[in-house]
Amino acid sequence: MIKGLSNCTVLVVDDTEANVDILVESLDSEYEVSVAMDGESALETVNTDPPDLLLLDIMMPGIDGYEVCRRLKSEPKTSGIPIIFITAMSEIENKTKGLELGAVDYITKPFEVAEVKARVKTHLSLMLANKKLHQLAETDFLTNIYNRRLFLRFLEAEINKARRYSNSFSLIMFDIDYFKAVNDTYGHDVGDYVLKSTVDVIKKNIRKTDVFARYGGEEFLIMLPEIAIEGAKLCAENTRATIEQNNFDKVKKITISVGVTMFKENDTIDSITKRVDEALYRAKDNGRNRVEVA
Repeated sequence: MIKGLSNCTVLVVDDTEANVDILVESLDSEYEVSVAMDGESALETVNTDPPDLLLLDIMMPGIDGYEVCRRLKSEPKTSGIPIIFITAMSEIENKTKGLELGAVDYITKPFEVAEVKARVKTHLSLMLANKKLHQLAETDFLTNIYNRRLFLRFLEAEINKARRYSNSFSLIMFDIDYFKAVNDTYGHDVGDYVLKSTVDVIKKNIRKTDVFARYGGEEFLIMLPEIAIEGAKLCAENTRATIEQNNFDKVKKITISVGVTMFKENDTIDSITKRVDEALYRAKDNGRNRVEVA
């Protein structure tokens, strides 16, 4: 569900305490405001708890604002966060560089509080409107999780990251056992209830950093960043057991069959999804309500 303007969060990133104090005092009556005093802290904060908007200084020790912006815009999960640069650098080439990196606006120090508040409100309003449009295009209308198209974008980015930093990740694919029989026996309304209820249960049992999507019909995918095969297998088994033990009011019992695999160095989107799909079908062929690892 899209939040309202008054529930938005703003991250102020500046190494000068006086600037931070003025900005926080100006904005915290309207938004939830947090602070980072350098680029490294800003990136950690955004990756842990993404804000709705950044007010970002350029000249900071260590990682400067340009680099913070570049890194955030290169990641699908943070690329949509609007960034407003606040800086003493007023030359046109500096402004152009920031905008080319993906910033939405530029405020020059010394700043006027009224101007900052107006620009923040404008860009948060635009962000909320864009989120509503993206939600329609990128989420599954029934279960309200990511759809297949967006999941494949996240998967491509995770493959590129794994190659660049020589780390890994795992995939879990599952589907609901005998789902056609649920529809045939109880009707499609109950089938929709089972899909939504299954998703709600699983969302409570995975990390915020995991990517959960409806892949098609009763088939779902979970991407586990920086989790190797043993951890993924444990997650898959916990997920399977949680669904089996859950009390679904409108049907007797629901179980899932699960396939698991881990990224390999030469994997493509096609190869890794094919491998996890094959593991899922082994789980179904071997009796369902079980986990198989590729």
